[in-house]
Amino acid sequence: MKSWTQVGLKEERNGEEVVSEYKFAHEERLASFGERVWEARVERGLSISQAAELAGVDRNTLPKIEVGRQVPQPPTIKKLSSFYGIPVRDLLDQPVGGLRKAAV
Repeated sequence: MKSWTQVGLKEERNGEEVVSEYKFAHEERLASFGERVWEARVERGLSISQAAELAGVDRNTLPKIEVGRQVPQPPTIKKLSSFYGIPVRDLLDQPVGGLRKAAV
């Protein structure tokens, strides 16, 4: 039986605020999201401590997210999106790995 966590995020699209719902599949360990966050950090040549401090994320949380052991909370997703310059949708809305889009 699959275990899911649902996350609702407020986003702005075309000047309107909308709430997107995303479901995280635990058994796939959030691999895609974590890999995208890891790749963004490595591309910038940052250590976990550096990235966490600059993004405003707890330094113990970031590695757990990168390896798919922790479901990121909406504020953390927004911080990572802003810091890395990657739209929330691009971090979450991918057809591979442990993330599945529930509804828009």
